[in-house]
Parts: sequence; structure tokens; C-alpha cells
Amino acid sequence: METWQKRPSRGFLPCRLKVVILTDVPHVSTGFGTKSEKPLNCMDVATSLELLASGEFPSGSMGPKVEAASMYAESTGYPALITNVERLSDALEGEAGTWIEP
Repeated sequence: METWQKRPSRGFLPCRLKVVILTDVPHVSTGFGTKSEKPLNCMDVATSLELLASGEFPSGSMGPKVEAASMYAESTGYPALITNVERLSDALEGEAGTWIEP
């Protein structure tokens, strides 16, 4: 097992994590800042690109992060994680953050 797969205090990562994009919020949401806001735990590249194209993630906000994570997942075949530093440990356990899967 490679060293990047082991975390010192909690054992082994649940996946082949390579990229984490840290931001100010714990996860990506649709309808951000509205009554219909919905957090996204996981989405595939096709869904993320559809939501980007529809304008769901503005370029001055979450758009560049979702685009970068999607490009990474698509080109490498590995998932990417978007979360904030406060929830990073939880996100690595699958309890927070947004995973973008290839």
C-alpha cells in the first residue's frame, strides 16, 4: 500500500484519493443561498459538467472548483474531493464534502 493511502490517526483512506480542493464551504450545493439549496455528496463528471453548463455553479464562485475537480476525475480516473478545511477529516470518511467521480 502506498503512503498516500494511510492517514496517521484513522487508518486507511476509503478510495484512491489524489486531489482535494479546499474552499470556504463544506460541500458543493445546487441552489446555493436559496430556500431550495441542496448539498451534493457525490456526482459523476457528466452530471457536474451538465450543472456547470446550466449555470448552476457561477464562475465567480464554485464553478472553477467544480470544473477543475471534474477535469481531474475525467482525465485520471480518480475521484476528486471539494470541501473546507474544517470538515476535511469528515469528508475523507464520506461524511461531508462533495466527491466528483470519474
